[in-house]
Amino acid sequence: MSKKSDNNAVFTDILSSLSKYFVAGVILMILVICFSGVRFVKSGNVAIILRFGEIVGDTPEEQIHEPGLLLAFPYIIDEVIKVPVETVQEITVENHYSEDTTINRNFRTGGYVITGDSNLVLIRSVVKYKISDPVRYALYINEIDDIVKGVVSGETIPLVTSMTVDSVLTTEKTKLSENLKRNTQTVLNELDCGITITNIELTNVI
Repeated sequence: MSKKSDNNAVFTDILSSLSKYFVAGVILMILVICFSGVRFVKSGNVAIILRFGEIVGDTPEEQIHEPGLLLAFPYIIDEVIKVPVETVQEITVENHYSEDTTINRNFRTGGYVITGDSNLVLIRSVVKYKISDPVRYALYINEIDDIVKGVVSGETIPLVTSMTVDSVLTTEKTKLSENLKRNTQTVLNELDCGITITNIELTNVI
């Protein structure tokens, strides 16, 4: 056999091997894509399926999938959002933002607010909430922390500016927390983002 024939045989063997690996890779990729739609929803969670960005199902019963095995289309079609409905979520609010003159611009990112008698107080809080509507929550899931922080900050400022520094620090601190919780929930209900505030704790008021 000539040297050229030997080279052709080697080249043919290489192509054959590459073809086998390519076919095996394609099959493996197809299997991964197919099985990517099989999910398991843990206890304490429910799942919402987005198909090309739209929620699957016409009613809450069809849209909300309970814990257990969940079959969806592959991830290139369906996005499965797992929602921890039984877990209390926590968000820390450390900064307050306002476009009016009730907050000193030098302290815009430091948590300081001006009281009604023109004193500066540092107010930080921990917001605790539960998910009351997993479908609505799923639509806001990527922005929910910023929404809650913005609402709490926006409601903190007018409450504090209507109080004296002594009442904020001592006598009316509990009332401030209660009013902040109530006002925050009112705004969140209007936004319809599917969460219920369980508590707002003022962790730092000085």
